[in-house]
Amino acid sequence: MTKGLSHAILAVWMSLLCHAVASQQPNPQSPVAQPPPQTPRQLAETAIDRYQASEDSKTRFTSFSLQHTLNFDEKGKKTYEVLALYEETWINDLPYERLVEFGGKPLNGKKLREEQERYNQAVANHTALDYEERARLLNSTTYSSNSGPENAIGPRFTLRELRQEDSPHGLLHVIEATSPDFVFERCHWRYRLWISDQTPTLFRYRADVDDQTNPSDMCKGVFDEASWDLVDGIPKIVRFRSHAFVLSGNTRLTVDGDNTFTRYRRFTTQVTLSPASAVPADPPQ
Repeated sequence: MTKGLSHAILAVWMSLLCHAVASQQPNPQSPVAQPPPQTPRQLAETAIDRYQASEDSKTRFTSFSLQHTLNFDEKGKKTYEVLALYEETWINDLPYERLVEFGGKPLNGKKLREEQERYNQAVANHTALDYEERARLLNSTTYSSNSGPENAIGPRFTLRELRQEDSPHGLLHVIEATSPDFVFERCHWRYRLWISDQTPTLFRYRADVDDQTNPSDMCKGVFDEASWDLVDGIPKIVRFRSHAFVLSGNTRLTVDGDNTFTRYRRFTTQVTLSPASAVPADPPQ
């Protein structure tokens, strides 16, 4: 087929296509069909996908994390308390928490020198200095309730919209996720998700133990909750609170945690490599 003939055929085809499209244009006086609203599950799945993508994002931020942890024994006596402020950063894709204040007071003297040495050693060894390492240094044990918001969209959960709430982020859909099946879980969780339907974003979640299941003493009143804000368009956590029970030997301890994240700053590192011949020699002494 010659080039001119192919252009002619293309022109005829485009003409037919334009005619077909024009014939399908709605009457200006007819109502325009609106896309069907997303179901609570569709809204939650999209928001959770974005939340998980932000967790895995390689876009790094520095921030400050104020961590407050309290333990109480069965008589309500406080057995442990830590209040620590960390500056969090990333180096070569490894997380580092640098202790800035402890017990509400800035580090100084020997403690400051020890912290600087600990930080320098971790960077030199290319090892993380994250919350797990911090727990080891504080002689404490990390606790995980396995109640993250991603569990709310599991296949056994039923999702329904409870209400809508105004917020600084616009209208939020409050979605509840419940399930009659709690096999393999110590506690039976009920989730609530606060989601904006504009590029669906999860701005808050809370996981409570479902009181309809007559929870055990290790689960009654347990909860996790978190909230997020947008930093450069990326959801970043700003607060996390938890109330849980753990066993220490035969003693049941109440563990309350409250972490606040502030002063997010996005950063990038640029390195320029030059040929050795382009590097100026040291000036004569």
